[in-house]
Amino acid sequence: MLQVSQQVDPEEHWASEGVALGRNHKRLPWNTGDWLIRGREFEGYLEKALTLTGLKKPYLYRLMQVAEAWPDGIRSLDIISWGVHAILLREPDIKARTLLLRRAVAENWTQSDANKFFRKIAAETPLGPTKTFPSRLVHVKCPECEHVFPVRGNKTA
Repeated sequence: MLQVSQQVDPEEHWASEGVALGRNHKRLPWNTGDWLIRGREFEGYLEKALTLTGLKKPYLYRLMQVAEAWPDGIRSLDIISWGVHAILLREPDIKARTLLLRRAVAENWTQSDANKFFRKIAAETPLGPTKTFPSRLVHVKCPECEHVFPVRGNKTA
């Protein structure tokens, strides 16, 4: 019997592993969030998840929150990062948030871009005097695209 030995160039193998790691790294927060959502059906799932993953509770909640807000068919994994998806959750209105996701994808936003967008909107939102009570929605027009976004404003004393 003839055995054919395939020699794999170590550098090519290393490079292909790097590509796979990059792909998996982008999906890891999503996979973890989806896994946590599936775990809800089990009693004590969160405590078990803390032990199994070694991650902190606030981070597990955030992973779950982002995965739940952006279902599998809506996520833009290969274009913008999980972090951008997380930042877009600052927009409470689902329709407006979806429009923001489309814009983020079209403009290939980074986390910095998403943060700048929300800082710009917040700078134009009247905050009122220093004494504030729980927030209410204020509608602010985006200076770039003219879309009106509901953002959290403040009630004044």
